[in-house]
Amino acid sequence: MAKYCSLTQVEDMAVGVIYQDLGFDEQSKFDKFVDSLVDRASRFIDRQCQRPDNFFNGGATITEYQDGKSDTNSLTYSGTSRASRADKTRRTYFLEHAPVISVTSVYSNSNDVGETASWAVITKYNLDSNTGRLVIGSSQAVSEGTGNLRAIYKAGYSTTPNDIQYAAEELVVNQLKYLVQQGMASKVRFAQPSIVEFSNPKIFDGGVTEKLGPYKKRRM
Repeated sequence: MAKYCSLTQVEDMAVGVIYQDLGFDEQSKFDKFVDSLVDRASRFIDRQCQRPDNFFNGGATITEYQDGKSDTNSLTYSGTSRASRADKTRRTYFLEHAPVISVTSVYSNSNDVGETASWAVITKYNLDSNTGRLVIGSSQAVSEGTGNLRAIYKAGYSTTPNDIQYAAEELVVNQLKYLVQQGMASKVRFAQPSIVEFSNPKIFDGGVTEKLGPYKKRRM
């Protein structure tokens, strides 16, 4: 899985922290420990943002199901323009993850719950790749039902955004400085994941929180 910053970037930021401070007897062992922190910090960022693996580095391939919407509202309006707007709302979906890099395929299922799904390819749709807003053509509108829309797509970033990189660097540097401050040098040589506390407010501070904010998965 992708790491969102490099060992060199972290060590350039961790001015004043040397391997002897953490109980290591040589630089290579310290480097290995820091590299493991980079990996853990990257996965912590994934969890905080509720994003799948590789979302922030190359993009993640996602298979997603959404419920088909009722067309009842479009039938309760009088007048063409109102009915048209209601129908467009019925055909509008938002993919869970955005930005969208590419769409492999979109399908609709016309069968009811308990019946074998019958998937038909949807070819008429418009997609806003930045927001994940998907509008299905009126002739291929998805039938009302549970999980009747299936989309297979790739979402995320082809290269790691700067804010995500900086957040990963800050998490690791904050963790290293915290370990030094807590006088845990004698324990680090036998470190277990339990000593890595990225959720600690002194490590996951306001600066990191601010950087991650725009990248968190929106509520559906």
